[in-house]
Amino acid sequence: MKFAALAFAAIGVIAVGSLFVVVLIPGFLCENMLIEEVFSPNGEMKAVVFQRECSSSSDYSTQVSINPASSELPSGVGNIFIANTNNGAAPRSATGGPVVKVRWRDATSLELTHHPDARVFLAEPLIDGIRVGYDIR
Repeated sequence: MKFAALAFAAIGVIAVGSLFVVVLIPGFLCENMLIEEVFSPNGEMKAVVFQRECSSSSDYSTQVSINPASSELPSGVGNIFIANTNNGAAPRSATGGPVVKVRWRDATSLELTHHPDARVFLAEPLIDGIRVGYDIR
């Protein structure tokens, strides 16, 4: 009898712990896939374009982060740009998200191009002293 109660309690703890991991830790079930890294002219920073997928039921997103040149692929969300295809209104890239192009104008200025029908969730104009311009076409 004690063994059954102990086993039941252990199963409960495991279930609650699993729920905590899946629901309360954002991005736990998300995966980032590198699309492109574009280094700044001075080689100190890079724009990282990546696809982020969080579940099979959500639309793929294309995201962009500006990071130091030596950094790894971000594990979280993009820090300057996040968009999806708006349920197919914008063309999909080979990786599933909308096509996004980045080009450094100089060491402190980046230009990002995306389709006008992409659903944009984040478009930061400035991060870490780097200006970001957006060209929609």
